[in-house]
Amino acid sequence: MHLSPIELVPHYTIQWCAIRIVSESLGAVLRCAANPMDQRAMTRETVGRMMEILLVEDSLVDASATMGALRHAHVKHRLTLVRDGDEANEFLHRQGKFASAPQPDLILLDLHLPKKDGLELLAEMRSDFRLRDIPVVVLTASADEVDRNRSATLQVEHYMLKPVNVDKFVAVVRELKNCWFTELVLAAAEQHHCAAADK
Repeated sequence: MHLSPIELVPHYTIQWCAIRIVSESLGAVLRCAANPMDQRAMTRETVGRMMEILLVEDSLVDASATMGALRHAHVKHRLTLVRDGDEANEFLHRQGKFASAPQPDLILLDLHLPKKDGLELLAEMRSDFRLRDIPVVVLTASADEVDRNRSATLQVEHYMLKPVNVDKFVAVVRELKNCWFTELVLAAAEQHHCAAADK
């Protein structure tokens, strides 16, 4: 099924999926699994939370195609659309009208944006300790090797060419969603374990 071709660059890896499973976190998960009360407490905090997705895209046509592909993925999420790099920067730093914005769990980023372009925004994110670990999937019409190489240097999870091949896009989003959820569960389990140890 196609809304448009998306090209996946196969050597890009999902670095965000290299989840740090230290012995304490793993032990906390096992303890929660063994204790139904702990498991229910952890489940309430994690299972119901929607994945926060920030779509940075100036074209409403492309944005509509991406949102349609996300619906096709059946991934529980909440999406925010911003139309230029400056607006994305304000969202990420919770400035102005975005003072109450959530931190995204995933960013879908066009490169050629009005005002601040996508590569400039991405470079600023990677230099900010609060934002540098947010996974980014580049969705762009640019097949330029300079853009590809710069994106790779800035550690994007995937570089995909528009228009979008829905099946490939869905596979990427589901993979990232599974990694995000696993990390969320481990973090909740570790937090619960630390709270219990302090009692």
